[in-house]
Amino acid sequence: MSPLGRFLTAAAVAAAVLACSAPAASAAGELAITSSVRVDAPKGLYWFQPVRFSYAVRNQSAGPVTAKVMSVPVRGPGGNGLDVPCTGGADVTIPAGGTFVCDAPLDQGYGQVGTYTYWADWQGTNGAWHDLELGPHLTFTLTETPLTTLAGAGQWSAGEQVVGGARDTAVAITNTGTAALLIDKTLTLGGIHPGDYKVTGENCTQAPIAPSATCALQIRFTPAALGPRTATVLFRANTTPNSNAINLSGTGVPVPSPPVQVSAGPIVVAAPERLAVTLLYDYSRAGRRSTRLTSLVVKGVPVGATVAVACPRGCSRKSMTSARSGNVSLKAFVRRSLKAGTKLTVRVTRPGALGVVKTLTIRAAKRPTVATACLNLEGRRAPCAP
Repeated sequence: MSPLGRFLTAAAVAAAVLACSAPAASAAGELAITSSVRVDAPKGLYWFQPVRFSYAVRNQSAGPVTAKVMSVPVRGPGGNGLDVPCTGGADVTIPAGGTFVCDAPLDQGYGQVGTYTYWADWQGTNGAWHDLELGPHLTFTLTETPLTTLAGAGQWSAGEQVVGGARDTAVAITNTGTAALLIDKTLTLGGIHPGDYKVTGENCTQAPIAPSATCALQIRFTPAALGPRTATVLFRANTTPNSNAINLSGTGVPVPSPPVQVSAGPIVVAAPERLAVTLLYDYSRAGRRSTRLTSLVVKGVPVGATVAVACPRGCSRKSMTSARSGNVSLKAFVRRSLKAGTKLTVRVTRPGALGVVKTLTIRAAKRPTVATACLNLEGRRAPCAP
């Protein structure tokens, strides 16, 4: 079995969390751990699966402490293992009494089964590491997963579409086996006309798919020329073989001629619906350097819409895609204070409707702002017509 074919077991569908024992105080008297080091594995503790380490430390000295690196060293079987730096943990200064929260993701996971040792560590400006000052060494074990089967890879038709226009098609993938289905994050487009197709949304790669459950890829077809247009979506999963292909076909057609007007009366064309949502938040304080949000939710998401959230830097989570309607909580993005200048973007779209983009901006010592932009039918930003 190839390495990327090693995925999770059905028993590990829930996030796996291993917390350390009671942390030790800092021997140097500078930084003390306040939140146990833990490893989270959303798809289970199996090799080549994403893992995320986290911990929090407090500066218990009378002055600021500067760390060249805050990280999570990891040692695997035979001493091998990738050390994981904390996001934003290079040349970080923690003021007296202040706290630093380490978020250390490793999307590709580790490529060998066995037991791994990990711990919290930091390097001072003098180049010295502070091993064991932030708690003991801990362990977790990676194992292999049984294989499963899927249905949905094969032929899918996007139908006919005017050249230059866009048409969305949902491609369903069903787990037909007895173990959890795990689809790798990397979805690639190949074939003859890959530029005519795009994966605009999906709920297949974020979490395990239980036996008999179904996920979907939303494929947008935008033909660049007349005639048949084909492409292939390639993805890996815990199947045999682990490489799977979805063959897409569609036809580009010319713009239809306008109908002959029988009467001179006015022609009324119904305008597409414009989506309207509200991004609501609450906060406990707005500091000069950061703001602590206590809640963040998208309200009024219509049925059939997709909510795509992105926060490249500063949030406790970088991205999320949701197909839920009603109110969608974004609490996962604000589990720690957000630095001034942080921008979180919420994009709400639905096929055949005009979408909307909400951008939350954290300001220094001021209330955060929410800006609104509109999208056209192709998903590009456009003026918000009255």
